[in-house]
Amino acid sequence: GRRQALTLGSSLDKAFIDDKTYNIIDQIYVSPLTRARDTLDCVRRTAPPGLLPQSETVMPNLREIDFYSWENTSKEDLERTYPQEYKAWKSGDPDGLVVDGRLPLHE
Repeated sequence: GRRQALTLGSSLDKAFIDDKTYNIIDQIYVSPLTRARDTLDCVRRTAPPGLLPQSETVMPNLREIDFYSWENTSKEDLERTYPQEYKAWKSGDPDGLVVDGRLPLHE
């Protein structure tokens, strides 16, 4: 993960610099999770100077969702076994997605 983040940072010059003109990235949004912040730090270390903003916006809702017993189950199996819940998940219905008696989109 860290090596990939370092590679990403160093490759941003190819994606955002043309004819020696920066196409500046105006805003960065990041999860409050430590590993997400560490990944951003790796990208910053190798990104071209001045390309990334000095600060980022931490978004509390950008975090992983625990799907309990659904973890490591194929989408096909979920759709077949839990058709209503799967439909709620795909449509983003936080009240309709109940997994193991929990509401993972609310947690």
